[in-house]
Amino acid sequence: MQTRSSMNSAHHLAGKISVLLALILIGSCAGAQAVRADIGAKPSMEFEFVYETGAALTISKGVQLECSDNTCSDAEPLQEAGPQRFACTDTACSSLAYSYKDYHRLVISFSDGVTRESNVFGKSSFTANYRVTVRENDLLVEETGASMNPLNLILLGGCGVAIAGLLIVMLFAILIFLIVRARRE
Repeated sequence: MQTRSSMNSAHHLAGKISVLLALILIGSCAGAQAVRADIGAKPSMEFEFVYETGAALTISKGVQLECSDNTCSDAEPLQEAGPQRFACTDTACSSLAYSYKDYHRLVISFSDGVTRESNVFGKSSFTANYRVTVRENDLLVEETGASMNPLNLILLGGCGVAIAGLLIVMLFAILIFLIVRARRE
């Protein structure tokens, strides 16, 4: 038979575990809100280049212009701010933004010394893929579809595992509390 002091001690321990779990859960939720505001999913564009110039060229530099109207009369370069940016390698370009305007245009300089400008194009997918056909004097940009960002899948899976783990720990703490309470009675 347990003594009153050991029952009180077990009850006190179960209470401490419950408070600790509640604090962990509150901290996790608060942290998740901060993370989502800073590193959550952002719209993006991936550009693949196809050449009609005879020889494949390399990309020297590029700019993505953002526009409010379909003529791009108010074109401004996509600003670099935190993760928001337009970047190119020798063979491809991509951009990530907090938000995009409705219309876009690319201006790309190539290894042949020619700077080519694209048609005005839109964006229908959150994570959009484009084929850029490089012609003698200009670029033709066409949206080819959407893709799921692997980082988003990892973050979603990690959150699910963390929540499941917290629920298991909370259920275990409740079970301990009920056992201690049953022994006391």
